[in-house]
Amino acid sequence: MILNAQQIVSLNEEDFDDALLWVDHRSQEDEIIFEVADYLNEPLFTEWHEDKLWLCYATAEADSDGNPAANAEPDRKWLLPLTFTRHDRYVALSSLAEVLKDKYSFWLVEGRLGDDTHGLLILSHAVALQLQTEHTDWLAETLVPMQLGFDYFNEIKVPYLGHEDNNPEFLQQAEAINNSLLQQDNELNSFLQNDPEFQAGMKQLRQDLGTQRPSRLKAVLTDPWLWGIVVLWLLYFCLS
Repeated sequence: MILNAQQIVSLNEEDFDDALLWVDHRSQEDEIIFEVADYLNEPLFTEWHEDKLWLCYATAEADSDGNPAANAEPDRKWLLPLTFTRHDRYVALSSLAEVLKDKYSFWLVEGRLGDDTHGLLILSHAVALQLQTEHTDWLAETLVPMQLGFDYFNEIKVPYLGHEDNNPEFLQQAEAINNSLLQQDNELNSFLQNDPEFQAGMKQLRQDLGTQRPSRLKAVLTDPWLWGIVVLWLLYFCLS
């Protein structure tokens, strides 16, 4: 859904969030491409051949909504330089932006860049120019242009379509990031397994939930200690 500049800046917070594409750090690359194609109403789709993911464009057999027809033969196709690491979310996004650069620019919500889900706004060049010239303050406070070949989740330069050598040290840097995250994961897991207060709380929780008494269950579910445990497990999950 492409909006004009005035529509974008007039959105309230909830509607603005609804107008974005949301990319999670665990999203699948073909899912990202499908969502972008649907968002832009562009006849893009993907094909897997063994372990290779191809980005395809099939204008000749697109339906009235711009979607590729079933079993469409692509007019053009590009092999995405996937690394099969946690960094491939932005390999896919950067490759998409490269393919669509003559029509669109990709922007990220600045306030969400530290999160594990990023907000993406794709603008036509005319709308982007209008925001840059007529809504300069709003743009500066809200969005940043997506730098192609950069993984904003892990802050590392990544390869992308036509720029496979974007980062000659990618493999070494990616391995270092992975080792660091594994160490954090192990440290958190060790804490959860060995902290006596946490283990006592989990034991009590299992006992309380096992009683199945409604009044007791309600008390358990409103216990701040329980929610502290939940937060710790969420942190553990996010770092995994």
